[in-house]
Amino acid sequence: MADKLVVVGASLAGIKAVQELRLLGYGDAITLIGAEPHGPYDRPPLSKGFLSGTVSADDLRLVDDDALAALDVELLLGTEATGLDVESMQVQCGDRRVDYDRLLIATGASPRRPTWFRGLPGLHVLRSIDDADGLRADIAAAETIVVVGGGFIGTEAAAHLTASGKRVTVVTDADTLVPPLGTHMADLVTELHRSRGVGVVTGAVVDGLLGDDRVRGVELADGRTIAADAVLVSIGAVPETRWLNGSLVSDNGSLTCDPDGRVNETVWAAGDVTSQGAGHWFSAVNQARRVARSMLGVVDNTTRRLEQEVRYMWTDQFEFKVQMLGVAMPGDEFTVVSQAEPGSPEIAGLFSRDGMVSGGVVVNRPRDLAVVRRVVGAAEPLESALDSFPRKVVA
Repeated sequence: MADKLVVVGASLAGIKAVQELRLLGYGDAITLIGAEPHGPYDRPPLSKGFLSGTVSADDLRLVDDDALAALDVELLLGTEATGLDVESMQVQCGDRRVDYDRLLIATGASPRRPTWFRGLPGLHVLRSIDDADGLRADIAAAETIVVVGGGFIGTEAAAHLTASGKRVTVVTDADTLVPPLGTHMADLVTELHRSRGVGVVTGAVVDGLLGDDRVRGVELADGRTIAADAVLVSIGAVPETRWLNGSLVSDNGSLTCDPDGRVNETVWAAGDVTSQGAGHWFSAVNQARRVARSMLGVVDNTTRRLEQEVRYMWTDQFEFKVQMLGVAMPGDEFTVVSQAEPGSPEIAGLFSRDGMVSGGVVVNRPRDLAVVRRVVGAAEPLESALDSFPRKVVA
């Protein structure tokens, strides 16, 4: 009998898994279910070029019509999964039930909404094309914008909005912007935003919204208020598992799976919906390819290479591309290994824990990227890793 493979989530992880399945020779039926009416598209540019208008919706497409047709999948777009029956091996989509023999869940994550979030004009989150369209239309006439949250998406949006002439204030409860970059780099990024005119309010908690007919600003827990024509809330995301109604879901709302994405005998998961979390573009692609191979039982040199791939992510902050490798943790030491000049944001550095390299960061120094990737992947002692960088400060 023919096999029925279903992928829930027309996301980056979802479409990359489908592509890998076909590349590996899987010839049976694949059904791809997506809650949005759009075909698979790239999300990172939504807070970058798409927001500023330099990237179009067509530019975001992960596969064109011909490539999608070549994959020979049954597309159910604009179709929201509403439940899962593990026993009968069926995905519920409203009144329709979709049978599967093997299931991949790649529904990603949805923006976290604080308790004070309410449906007012001018209040936005940023996860989908529709979110970005709504925000872009609203800010066209806005002069002042508050971004709640100092993470990657919030700061990227703040940088692009500021560069387009808007007056932007970022409010974060942390001591710096983007704390995952580590203290040294987070301080540099925070100072970069302030030097470019972004208002940065740290150590502050938003307690409510101003305005009744539409958003007029935010109110902080200490009583201060910040007026704004529009507000973007970007305080993280939660795994999109609500449709599972508790089935297979762990206490933190994610799907617990092994490193190859297996949840149980017939269900796999990939991307931000998993307990590991994809974290960023390349991690999602890597994870999706590993999961596809796991679903087909393929173990080869490519599988082993994917297992050893160094975790990688990037963020654009004004004209600076910040590239992170490995997994740096709070408390890791940071050592500068290359810098354009003292104090410059153009820098390369290594994170270390107990004397061993745990991660690295590269900002606008592409020639250092391959070396940093190699020493991070080797997880070697910091002392020996420093020998790979003979000059700390170069022109």
